[in-house]
Amino acid sequence: MKKAILLCTLLASLAANAQVPGTLDSAFGKNGIMRWAATSGVSNGGRDLKLLPDGKFLMAGEVSGSNQDMILSKFKANGTPDSSLQGQNFSMYDPFLGADDNLYCMEVLADGKILLGGYQQGVNDNDVIIYKINADGSIDYTWGNNGRVMVDAGGNESAMKIKVMPDGKILIGCTKYGNNSSNMFVVRMLADGTLDNSFSADGISPVIFVGQTQGNFVDMEVLPGGNIIVCGTVSDGVLAQVGMAKLNNTGMVLPSFGVGSKFKFAMDGKASQAHNMIRTSTNKLLICGTYKKANNDESGILLMVDTNGVIDNVFGSGKGVIAYDKTALAEDEGFADLMELKNGHFFVLANYTDIDNNKHILGIMFGETGNLRLDFGNSSIVQYSATADFTIAGLAVIVPQPDGKILIGGNAKNAITNKTEFLVYRMNLENKNTSGIQALRTQQVTIYPNPATSYFNITTGTKVDGVWMFDASGRVVGEWNNTNATYTIPQNVSNGLYYIKVKTTDTYSVTPININR
Repeated sequence: MKKAILLCTLLASLAANAQVPGTLDSAFGKNGIMRWAATSGVSNGGRDLKLLPDGKFLMAGEVSGSNQDMILSKFKANGTPDSSLQGQNFSMYDPFLGADDNLYCMEVLADGKILLGGYQQGVNDNDVIIYKINADGSIDYTWGNNGRVMVDAGGNESAMKIKVMPDGKILIGCTKYGNNSSNMFVVRMLADGTLDNSFSADGISPVIFVGQTQGNFVDMEVLPGGNIIVCGTVSDGVLAQVGMAKLNNTGMVLPSFGVGSKFKFAMDGKASQAHNMIRTSTNKLLICGTYKKANNDESGILLMVDTNGVIDNVFGSGKGVIAYDKTALAEDEGFADLMELKNGHFFVLANYTDIDNNKHILGIMFGETGNLRLDFGNSSIVQYSATADFTIAGLAVIVPQPDGKILIGGNAKNAITNKTEFLVYRMNLENKNTSGIQALRTQQVTIYPNPATSYFNITTGTKVDGVWMFDASGRVVGEWNNTNATYTIPQNVSNGLYYIKVKTTDTYSVTPININR
């Protein structure tokens, strides 16, 4: 009887404190919004955001003073600055002194070290630059060439995405720019930063779309077995399209993918661009982006493709694609990022410009077949707008947290200084019907070893009913419906930060785990 009373009291307390999905977390920053700049009077551009196992998070980008340099900043879980980066909450990196450098991507390794990627401006052109940073913000001078690796593919190049493979090798998705032209290429490095000569002979695999003069890299996914799906935007100078290709483990473009080794798509024959891609729990590829409508305004698109480059025949009422317009007015809605929830629903982040040219962010919930989930927010939508002291300059990154909330990162423009600042929203998304990572925790669950290599153990005082492993995007990468004490980690799970959700008889727990094979 006492246990029943205690359980009812606990559930009542949880219900009283529950946050409505789609609302901002008032305990974060200022009423759910964090704005930050390294120094006043200069612009700070946020490009990427990563969660750390202790709940703190990193944000990386550029700071513009007399020249533009890379910057890495660290924050506590509540959005306040964390001063553990060499005594302060940010570190700056200038690959070529006095030149402009851009940062586009970041990856946190299993040992806590950080890879930063972008380009460095040289004497004649821009080259890919990758830094390896220690957890305290200092450069790891034992890696590469004094802590950095530069890749010159014979033109102006930039790193756009970093991913670590299960064997510890490092993939860098890049774009090479020329005179009115561009193309995608993928670099593979060994763990020590040297180019992997078993990958396309020299560690660099170009992804060329015949007949297309432009190819801009967006994202990539490593499939079980080591094949790589590359996604970007390609154009022949007239029509922009979503473009995809598939590489094998040696860097060769596979001819069996799509049509003639490539997949291309333009919504209604109009200019279409990819902005991000995830691999779903059903092993499909879901791409978010934009397309130009007949009136030249932008709408968001979601495109579902299988790993062979064939459009899905179930998603979007059998068309494999959906287009989204908030209203029929002359407005722009560009889908920027997305994540999959435990029940197969998809949460999509959009940058929205209204008819008066005011910028907002939209959070939109779709079902597993692309239908709008009207039980979320205001008929599937939540909208957040600027305040009197800042305008939204663009948001692009979703990062789920173990408590069922999400961080949304991007940039704001200070209304007083007219300079850009880092901008982060923290949104409540925990709901037993919509969230893949629940907020309930219990101290009775222990997961070890951590870091783990090929397995982990679970000890708990109550019966285990289910175990799930999530990656940083909220995607399920492992699921066990048994009560074994030892759980084997799937071979296709690469090194990095993951979350183990354990369902017991009376509650859930979520525990961060580092995979370091």
